Amino acid sequence: MSDESLGPRDRRSLPSAREIAEEVYHIGEENDVPPSIVIVFGSYSNDEATPESDVDIVVVTPHVKGEGFYERRKHWGWDWDYQNYPTADLIILTPTEFDDYKSRREHIVSTAVSTGERFEF
Repeated sequence: MSDESLGPRDRRSLPSAREIAEEVYHIGEENDVPPSIVIVFGSYSNDEATPESDVDIVVVTPHVKGEGFYERRKHWGWDWDYQNYPTADLIILTPTEFDDYKSRREHIVSTAVSTGERFEF
């Protein structure tokens, strides 16, 4: 690739949804919370991401540590590679929570399931 500016909407340098899901899996595995399902949704699943976009991710793991949204993220041991991946907006759920939320109309998890890219590990 040349050194010329790619422009704000050029996707050539952005990671794919699969690459993001694999990074999430590896981080979870390293921190003893390996996910069974990773769903990448939002702009990274519908080819609308730009270099400024964050990535929306649902992580399903039976190894959840902590209660509540922020506590779970803290215990996730997040070693995110900000040099190569966008800022991540994580929703970490147990399989039971995932099954409950995915069936609720207009819930963000239901939206992720219907519009995102799902990866099972």
